[in-house]
Amino acid sequence: MLRRVPGQGGSIENGDPKDLRAVFREGGIPLWGILAASALLKGVYAADYLARSPLASGLISDALLYHEWAAAIAGGDWAGPAEPYHHPPLYPYVLSAVYRVAGNSPAAMVVFQLLLGLGTLFLCYALARRLAARGAALCATALAALYLPVAYYETRLLPAALATFLAACALRALPLRPGPAGPLALFVPGLLFGLLAAARPNQLLAVLIVLPAAALFAWRAGRRTLGALSLLLAAALGGAALPVAPFFLHNLLHGGEPILLCDTAGVNLYFAHNPAAGVSFRTPEPELGDVAQQAAAARAIAEAAERRRLTCGEVSSHFSRRALRYALEHPAAEAKMLLLRAAAFFSNFEYGIEYTPAAEARATPAQGLFFLPAGVLLALAVAGAVLALQGGAGPRALPLILFVLAQLATAVLFFQYSRFRVVAVPALAALAALALGRALLLARTARGRGLAAPACVLAGVLLLAFLPPPGNAHEQLANSLVTLAQGYAARGDVDRAEEELARAEELAPEIPRIPLARYELLRARGRQAEA
Repeated sequence: MLRRVPGQGGSIENGDPKDLRAVFREGGIPLWGILAASALLKGVYAADYLARSPLASGLISDALLYHEWAAAIAGGDWAGPAEPYHHPPLYPYVLSAVYRVAGNSPAAMVVFQLLLGLGTLFLCYALARRLAARGAALCATALAALYLPVAYYETRLLPAALATFLAACALRALPLRPGPAGPLALFVPGLLFGLLAAARPNQLLAVLIVLPAAALFAWRAGRRTLGALSLLLAAALGGAALPVAPFFLHNLLHGGEPILLCDTAGVNLYFAHNPAAGVSFRTPEPELGDVAQQAAAARAIAEAAERRRLTCGEVSSHFSRRALRYALEHPAAEAKMLLLRAAAFFSNFEYGIEYTPAAEARATPAQGLFFLPAGVLLALAVAGAVLALQGGAGPRALPLILFVLAQLATAVLFFQYSRFRVVAVPALAALAALALGRALLLARTARGRGLAAPACVLAGVLLLAFLPPPGNAHEQLANSLVTLAQGYAARGDVDRAEEELARAEELAPEIPRIPLARYELLRARGRQAEA
């Protein structure tokens, strides 16, 4: 039942301020305090990272690729490569815009991403207010402010921080209030979801899950004709197609192939589903792990197997078929691996391909300021999702639940847990607010149920927050230590690079990246001796 409450600067329906200015004013001093404290913590961590981390001054892998790509765009190469994109295309264009203003400075992008992070945190509160009371929304926002992966990825030249902000904008723009919505109400979130997909192409799964669901909800609340449903779907998906269209046209005109965004899907699937794959990053062809050489290496491997020249799309299809073949031929191993990855989504071990906070803890101890375990936020979100589906908040919470499930599905398929979890944070915070609010409300008004609900939430927190990382955790950490060693080597600190490689060898001496990194280190020592 709708109730109208006078809000400062705007009316409030079901406790949800209608516009963002009303949200900000209604949050008041507690919200401003959370944002100010978060800005301070993020600033201390970013300063520590820029001053001490080897990866801040010695760019490698994805960060180096995006830096060089953005520098080329800022220098006038707007058209990009004369072939289909091999990496997500939106982020380097955003990075190039920052470079044109502040010079080719990665530190400037870190500052920009910290500002995006504060915007994301505010939108977490705005989303939480759609499901819960002000106090619970403030608690959930404070939890999100102390969640390490958010701040961690804001200091990297990676699309995760941008994608998280776009996800928060897209979810906030969805028409979650009861009542009918017109096509424009679906077009704007569709546009934002399209930008999200252009930053992280795996988010196309979220586009295909969340937008049709939102259109269906709007249709059920309004005129229930097939024409109305078609118009809503066309508005949502048309909005999503708009930001994708320039990149699709580039791939079509420059590469002659109808590749939607980039051609990495097959290689990423192969990383995750091949005879060497576990719960983390392993592949029999270690050269595929070098992003600078990945396109050329993938082509060489695929053409050697097919014994003919291949297009970029055919190379991607080759690796997709190899991944599918392994899954079909080894169903038991595949099922076990998928279950482990689903469990890893809830683990407190921050999985990623190469970047892992645990590997950098000694280099940047300020990351200890963000102490919230991943499992706490996830457990509260699970409890909130269950409560939403049982109670009257289901219609408003379901798009958020579907968004989180899309992140879980893509994590299981592509194994990048940290980066998918951080994109899900706005939805997770909103669902966590619902769990916190319901538990507090029941505890005040009905002691019997009130004691049971917080107990269930607490049990879920204890179960998930301290869940150990499943399989290959040492291997994943060793991979991250190799990345750290490469960063030290890139800035000329060869002795520290040797120290990190030795730590990696103690953890997992069998991973193929260690001998490759040691070879590069020997070359670096040779150059140092010559100097």
